[in-house]
Amino acid sequence: MKTRKRNKKAVAARRKVKDAMTSARTLAQMMGGKLTKRLTANQIARLRRALPGYVSLLDDAARQLEEDADLLNLPDVTPEGLLDAQARQKYLSAREAVAEAVYRAFYEQRLMVDDQAMAMMQKLARRIEAMKEDDPELPGRWKFLRDFLAQFRPGRPGKSAAPVAALQPSPPPLAPSI
Repeated sequence: MKTRKRNKKAVAARRKVKDAMTSARTLAQMMGGKLTKRLTANQIARLRRALPGYVSLLDDAARQLEEDADLLNLPDVTPEGLLDAQARQKYLSAREAVAEAVYRAFYEQRLMVDDQAMAMMQKLARRIEAMKEDDPELPGRWKFLRDFLAQFRPGRPGKSAAPVAALQPSPPPLAPSI
C-alpha cells in the first residue's frame, strides 16, 4: 500500500517537472521567443561584450554604411543587417526586462516560503529536543530531521560546518542595462 502511494507521488512529481518544462516553452512562445539550450560558461566567455549605448549607434552606422559600402567592401555587414540586429536587440531586451521582473517576483516568493518552511522545521527540532525527557523514543523517530539540521549548524564541535555564505541563496543576475 505504501509502495503504491510512493509510486503515485513519484509519478506526480515527474509530471510536474514535465509540465513545468512545457509551461516554460509556452511562456517563451507567449512572449514571442523560444526556449533554448543553455550556453556553457565557455561559450558565454567567448561572446563579445556589448559596449554601453551601442544599440543607439546601429542606425547611424547603417546610414553611413549605405554611403561607404563600396569603399569598405564588407559583404557580410549590411545596413539591413545592422538595422535588423538593432530591432532584434530591442525586441529581446524588452522581453528580458519583463521576464526578469517576473523571475525576481517568483524568486523572492520562493525565498519567503523557504524561510517559513525552515522556521517550522527548526521549531519542530526545538520541540523534539525539549520533549525528549518525556518521550525517550521521540528523538529516534525524528532522527532524520535532527541529523539534517545538525549538518548545517555552524560552530558545532566534531561536525564540519558549512560556511554560512554557502547556505544563503545568491540573488539572480540582473538584466543588463541598455
